[in-house]
Amino acid sequence: MRLGGRQLLRTGQLAAALQQALALQPDAIDAHQLWAELYWENGYYDLALEHMRSATAARAADGQRFGELIQALEKEVRELRTDFELKTAQMTPTARALVALEQYGLAGQALAALDRADPAEFTLPDVELYLYLALTTGQVERMRSPPPQKPSVLADNLRAPLGPRYDRYQAFLAASLGDYARAGASTDKLLDGLTASTHAPLARGLSDWMAQLTQSTPWGQLTIVPRLRAEMKAGSDLHILSLSWQAAADLHVLRGLLALDEGDIPTARRHLDDACRLGESGVPFEARPVAERYRRLLREVKR
Repeated sequence: MRLGGRQLLRTGQLAAALQQALALQPDAIDAHQLWAELYWENGYYDLALEHMRSATAARAADGQRFGELIQALEKEVRELRTDFELKTAQMTPTARALVALEQYGLAGQALAALDRADPAEFTLPDVELYLYLALTTGQVERMRSPPPQKPSVLADNLRAPLGPRYDRYQAFLAASLGDYARAGASTDKLLDGLTASTHAPLARGLSDWMAQLTQSTPWGQLTIVPRLRAEMKAGSDLHILSLSWQAAADLHVLRGLLALDEGDIPTARRHLDDACRLGESGVPFEARPVAERYRRLLREVKR
C-alpha cells in the first residue's frame, strides 16, 4: 500500500536528508542503517538489502552479528527477482514497474523499468508511480527543473501529464528540499481549487435539501437527516461534496504541518483549526487525530 499525503511528505523529507547525508559521507553507518529501516518499512526489500550490506561492511562487529540475516535476505530477494523476471518478461516497462513495486517489493527494479520506458508514452498513473518512487528513495533530482531554476521547482514537462495534481507534487518536492514557502504556496493552490470545485455540488445539494424540507410535514422533518444520508451514494452531489470536504480537511492538516516546519505558527494554527472544525461538523478524515493533537499543543504553547 502506498503512503498517503502526510506520510509521503515526511518520508520524502527524510529520504532527501538521508540522500544528502550519504552524498557528503558515503560510509556513514547511521545513514545506511536508517535507509535500511526506512526501505524495509516501505516494503522496498531490494534497496533495504543494499543498505544493510553497506552498514555491516563498515562495521565488522555488525557483519558478524547480522551475517545470517543478510544471507537469508539475499536469498529471498534473489528468488523474488527470478520470479519477477520470469513472470513479467512479456510486459511493457511501465507494467513491469508496477508489478515490481506492488507485488514483489522490488523498488530498484521498478525504477530501472521506468528508466527504460519511453516517457512520451507515460499515462498519469505511470507518472505518479515514477514521482512516488523518486520521493520515497530520495532521488528528487528526477523531479527537478533544469538550471537556472531553483532545485525545488518541479519540472515543467510534468505539468501537462499531471494536470491539477502538479501542485501536489510540487509541494512534496519543495518540502523534501526545505523550501517550505514554495510547498505552502502549492498547497494553498490545491485548497483554493478544491474550494472552488465544491461550490456547484454544495449549491445543488442544499437546493435538494431545502426542497425536501419545505415539502415535509413538521413530524416528517425528523427524517430529513436519515434521508440525506441515504442520498449520499457514490456519484451523487452530496457524496462528491463529502469527499471534497474530507480532502480539504486532510489538506488543511498538511498545510498546517508545513507552516510548523517553516515556523509560521499563526498559519499553522489557522489551518489546523479549519481541519478540526470540519471534523467537529461530522466530516470524517484520516488526519483528524494529528490535527487535534497539534492544535492542542499550539494552544498550550499560547498559554
